[in-house]
Amino acid sequence: MGKTYSIRPIPLCVSGNDLSRYTYRMGSGIGCINCNYTWYIEGPRRNILVDTGLSAELFSKYGWRVPKYNIQSLEQGLAKLNLKPEDIDLVILTHLHFDHCGMGYKYTKAKFLVQKVELDAAKILIPYDPYAFFKSTYEGLDLQTVEGDYQVEEGIKCLFTPGHTAGGQSVAIDTAKGTAIIDCMCSQWENYYPYPAMYRPELKLEKADIPPEPEVALTSLRSSNEDCYNSLLRIKKAADILIPGHDPRFMAVDRIP
Repeated sequence: MGKTYSIRPIPLCVSGNDLSRYTYRMGSGIGCINCNYTWYIEGPRRNILVDTGLSAELFSKYGWRVPKYNIQSLEQGLAKLNLKPEDIDLVILTHLHFDHCGMGYKYTKAKFLVQKVELDAAKILIPYDPYAFFKSTYEGLDLQTVEGDYQVEEGIKCLFTPGHTAGGQSVAIDTAKGTAIIDCMCSQWENYYPYPAMYRPELKLEKADIPPEPEVALTSLRSSNEDCYNSLLRIKKAADILIPGHDPRFMAVDRIP
């Protein structure tokens, strides 16, 4: 392995929710914690973040009715790394849902890397999902579009993993302990490791009626069921260190690995 990096999670706000909010038709009645992050990649020649992060106030502005609570401001989180928003050179946008790009306006000197198909899809405001894409969150940003898997720098690669959105991209980062992948799936740990209580109801079914155990659990919002399932599997199989984008286990983690 060549050059390796570390990842610095910067948790910004948190809420409680039903697990089925993240695991399609699974986990109803099981509570979970959702955390919104931006992720700093420590080690490259440029200051690189994955996603912009979001505040509780902006969640409310964009119609998210579940109560959210700030852990820290973006400025406070970056200051712990001796950085300011204007120090960031590149933000890799996993996708264009508002909670992943909604604070892009704060990074006044950054370029923003996004999949072309994602940008094209986000421009079509779809009435059946009115809380996902808002043009105001990405218009005016210095966007750089790519198509498919893309090498950002040595040891940092975007993986085209559609399914949650049409043009989602996860970020594979070489570390001293293998490949860490920050996913683009708006996921929890249980999306990758569903357990029987999530999907096996207490029903008196004949054995022939019981479907096979799922390897992964689809996200609740999907552009394609098949793409979503296949992308989750791709990420799960490729990652030595799996980083589901909204899982709370990284809230108190200073550095990965």
